[in-house]
Amino acid sequence: MIRGDKISDYLKKRGIKGPWKIHSTPDKKFDYILIVPAISESKNIPNLLLSISNQVSVDLENIMVIIVINNGENPDVDIYQDNCNLRLYLDKETFPFHLAYVDAFTPGYQLSDKLIGVGMARKIGTDLSLSIVSKNGLLFHTDGDCYLSPNYFSNIIEDYHQYKWAASVVGFKHQKSNIPRIEKAIRNYENILITTADKMRQAGSIYGYPAIGSAMICTPIAYVSVSGMPKRKATEDFYFLQEIAKYRGVSWNREMLVHPSPRAEQRVHLGTGFRMSQVVNGFEIRSLEYSEIAFRILRNWIQVATEYFQSDIDDLMIGCNKIHEEFPEFIQSLQIETVWDGINKSAPTSDHFALQFQRWFDGLKSIHLLRHFSDNY
Repeated sequence: MIRGDKISDYLKKRGIKGPWKIHSTPDKKFDYILIVPAISESKNIPNLLLSISNQVSVDLENIMVIIVINNGENPDVDIYQDNCNLRLYLDKETFPFHLAYVDAFTPGYQLSDKLIGVGMARKIGTDLSLSIVSKNGLLFHTDGDCYLSPNYFSNIIEDYHQYKWAASVVGFKHQKSNIPRIEKAIRNYENILITTADKMRQAGSIYGYPAIGSAMICTPIAYVSVSGMPKRKATEDFYFLQEIAKYRGVSWNREMLVHPSPRAEQRVHLGTGFRMSQVVNGFEIRSLEYSEIAFRILRNWIQVATEYFQSDIDDLMIGCNKIHEEFPEFIQSLQIETVWDGINKSAPTSDHFALQFQRWFDGLKSIHLLRHFSDNY
């Protein structure tokens, strides 16, 4: 299936269905489109847009920014008013790049309680962008409370042309907090995210990258090949990148290009804002760290599973017992007996088997392993 057909097929079968549209629809295609979900972000979006205006070594006229202004069907009055203020700002301001927005916040366009969340907002913006992104373009994702380094676009574009990845995450450093406790916690949290990704990669996992929604980029073909953005209220970035890792892998560009807010908020029950709100209430951020024994078990498990290509489940269990005395029980709890033969039969070579195995033992299962053996051993 050629590129155009694949995107058309996705839009027909899985594309967003609803009243949403891009306001100020352009009459041309763009190579680079940045999608930004925004809910009550009128004070932050100007800083983001200013950082885009200050980009270097890139043709700003070839960049389109889509702000997806969203809220639920019965929004808090302050949130709704803030979204109205943001729309007024976007309508009156001009920038050296093409700026557009999607109304997903006024009556008739609001997100249902079932779908309200950053995942749905990202999906709306990205699905709508597919008809205006150029043949070899890129889809960028960030958040309304971020600002971008001046070389954000030029660095990513150069990295893409050099490595031809399907998706990438870039380096991030949160803005400085004026609250000492939050400032310390956010640096520890950053270190945990990066260290965890590094150690997972060193263990041989294909999921060794920080899953940060404000720092991810993908090609249009990669986006539609994994059925688009999940409609999740939170962790949409984790699940989206996990699917692309299974599809073609996720690159990790460590250049510090994205600067998220360190603010504490409880819009969702995961993510940086939620963790910082926990810190305010006494949570110890270092408790999120995984133990060295857990990473060692992950590394040994990936190695053992790969070595047992074309072996039966009984032989595999013998190998599992050498990893850790409790490991056979753990891996059986994931019902490996029901998939092991199928993974073997579907793999003509050991390399193909190794990939098929990690498609099953995915990022979520890997985190489950790390948490289990960190908490219990």
